[in-house]
Amino acid sequence: MPAGLEAARIGDKRPDGSSGDGANTGDGDQSPGRLTLAVVTTAFLSWNAWWMVRAHPHQNVYFNELAGGNLRARFELDYWGLGTRAALEYILQHDPADRVRVKAGSFLPLAQSLAMLTPDERRRIEIVTDDTGPHYLLNNFRSVGSATDAQYRERYDLIHEIKVADLPILEIYRSQ
Repeated sequence: MPAGLEAARIGDKRPDGSSGDGANTGDGDQSPGRLTLAVVTTAFLSWNAWWMVRAHPHQNVYFNELAGGNLRARFELDYWGLGTRAALEYILQHDPADRVRVKAGSFLPLAQSLAMLTPDERRRIEIVTDDTGPHYLLNNFRSVGSATDAQYRERYDLIHEIKVADLPILEIYRSQ
């Protein structure tokens, strides 16, 4: 063994009482940094949980507070189109017609959302892909650079918005 070095055995303690292996001995030696980390982590997780409850059922649309303003111009808001079902239900609740024609004004999973409705509700909705006579147009702002509100408003009236944190994530337009 080299001079001045002693062999350490597993379980040996240093003069300060620690084991020297980096393990917490359970002696309650919590540093202020650990407590701060625990408090900050708990605060962030609590805020996130509160935000998710407040935004339900659209809690998947999360906006980082540090991202700045004008999110709609910079991000695809309801990327997965999960607000589409709520939009179809809104149309059915407010339009007594036996048959309504609905068109997607941006990328929307209309067929998948239609499948989530009851059979009676599905029979009332016809999904159209052309501009010949849709009663309603849905826009979730997917694909930045798609048609603007002004273009939609030439032929449609905005009748409802689905919002998260006061920011529209999906708009419902009715033909004029």
